[in-house]
Amino acid sequence: MYKIYINDTPLLLTPPPETGTVAAGETHLLARYPGKSKFLLHYVDMLEHTRRWESIQVYSADPDALWKDFLQLYELREMAGILVRDPDGRILLIRTEDHSGFPVGMVASGADPQAVAGQLAGNFLGAGQPTDLKALDTTYHTLREGRRRILYRTHWFQLAAAGRTAPVSNTAAYWLDRENVPDDPLILSDRLKSLLQK
Repeated sequence: MYKIYINDTPLLLTPPPETGTVAAGETHLLARYPGKSKFLLHYVDMLEHTRRWESIQVYSADPDALWKDFLQLYELREMAGILVRDPDGRILLIRTEDHSGFPVGMVASGADPQAVAGQLAGNFLGAGQPTDLKALDTTYHTLREGRRRILYRTHWFQLAAAGRTAPVSNTAAYWLDRENVPDDPLILSDRLKSLLQK
């Protein structure tokens, strides 16, 4: 199964669901893939322009072919990210103009995502951080750049910070207690909150 967040709403690309396991209704849309990528574009457009659905699931007897057809709609960019916790259980967040997130960076062609994640730790926490990163999930989300659709594949890693480390002063990094993570998806998206369960 592939889960792609479009406008912070998951699009699920799956094998055919077992009878009775999925209840399509007012908030969940279930559709069979007929084998044409234009069909997928219809649901992509829907998710880009509305939050009517909590999720959309498209299924096919050949989910790998479904995924390949989906990729034809996008320019794929590789990313690496880290979920950092300190000994008190706080998490490291990066503040932008209108929301917060975990440290992420672009992965150049041929580069190692784990090495990029290690560099991120040094950028935001300074030298001397542990190097034993634990691999977490890989997530997918999309953005528009003009008429271009970009699919970001982010390889996530977890890091236990060494002591009560202060973030590097010239960055937008800050610590937040896990229980104080806001519910508002505009501040921290549901895609990122799912990593906190790992």
